[in-house]
Amino acid sequence: MFGRYLREYSEARGEGPTSITVLFVDDEQVFLDLFTGQLAEFRDVETHAVTSGVDALEHMSEHPDTTCVVSDYRMPGMNGIELLTAMREVRPNLPFVILTGMGSETVAEEALAAGVTDYLRKETIASNPKMLGRRIERAASDHRPHTA
Repeated sequence: MFGRYLREYSEARGEGPTSITVLFVDDEQVFLDLFTGQLAEFRDVETHAVTSGVDALEHMSEHPDTTCVVSDYRMPGMNGIELLTAMREVRPNLPFVILTGMGSETVAEEALAAGVTDYLRKETIASNPKMLGRRIERAASDHRPHTA
């Protein structure tokens, strides 16, 4: 799946092989370990992880080639929606997936209204490991460069 997207992305840019770079943002290390571990089987995916929104913004300034951000909703200091809003100011088309352990309709509505690319519950991903990879691939391929 990732391979197809990467070939199309590289061909569109006239470049050689590339990879999808995913930034995970969660204040709970156990979830960062779980999600990065789930993507370890995909050889074309590079993962980075940070534990706060502030760290995510710093990471993005140092790594502007990040392909997709996957962020927890509830974090101290800056929640996932606030992080999304800050990132959209710099990278308006960056694929951004919100994860939540809460799973309320209110959170989903807030995320969708803010322009999130996708919304997932942590328990769903934990019980279906390949789902996260499929959702990231879809988010990245929906935002891949198009040639004229």
